[in-house]
Amino acid sequence: MGQQLMTSHRAGPQSLSPERWKALEPIVDAALALPLAARPDFFDRASDGDSALRAEIESMVAECEQNDPSLDRPAAERFASLLESTPAEAGPRQTILAGRFRIERELGRGGMAAVFLAHDLKHARDVALKMVHPELAELLGGERFIAEIRVTATLRHPHILPLFDSGEADGSIYFVMPYVEGGTLRDRLTRERKLPLADALRIASQVADGLSSAHEHGIVHRDIKPENILLQGGHALVADFGIALAVQHAGGQRMTQTGLSLGTPQYMSPEQAMGERVIDARSDVYA
Repeated sequence: MGQQLMTSHRAGPQSLSPERWKALEPIVDAALALPLAARPDFFDRASDGDSALRAEIESMVAECEQNDPSLDRPAAERFASLLESTPAEAGPRQTILAGRFRIERELGRGGMAAVFLAHDLKHARDVALKMVHPELAELLGGERFIAEIRVTATLRHPHILPLFDSGEADGSIYFVMPYVEGGTLRDRLTRERKLPLADALRIASQVADGLSSAHEHGIVHRDIKPENILLQGGHALVADFGIALAVQHAGGQRMTQTGLSLGTPQYMSPEQAMGERVIDARSDVYA
């Protein structure tokens, strides 16, 4: 990772090429998920002895934390204005994944994965397809991650977004969910700032119902936040259920050695932020 980044670092985050941002963005998000005490060692590993690169990463992380209202959003959103524009005429390349899913466009990006709108050619339907970042995929190993994610695929509840499929293709780990056009709770909060009391109570009740069902099966979400609550026709769906847990289990000792706390800092329970390995349902309730 360090070798890739050392090839073109600059004095500061004035302008980032798409290629450079693709390398930096997972590092910034991973650093934000770490307790403060664990960050110096992480910066050392990520920069591989390159002091200028380390300073650049530290500067970007510090800028994220100074903007508290946006701290819970992935780094790709926070630094969108720094990305160099690409010619509109170039257009996105169409990609067929696993001979079945045609990638249409990117919908969002977080610390662990990027999500795309895709078309399922087999069933002639639009789906949301998440692809785990290459660095994390290499750490996890595809077979073990897919084995872990199968556990969450057994969840069946009206307020839990189901998992359609998962797999590994062309070196990428992916999983497939229904595409919900209504957007997320974060989208609605951004538009309206404050929800009517009746709507807030209904959404909270539906999310709690879904969480309760999963907790009864011994599954903890670990990353409850407005971005992971989808809304469609007044109906709330909890998305990415168990993804963080699958990542941690699949990564085993290698994940533990990084000190990485999976989740979103502003919504973490204290024990999760401290990197404790045993996390129970109370962390979801806290979030």
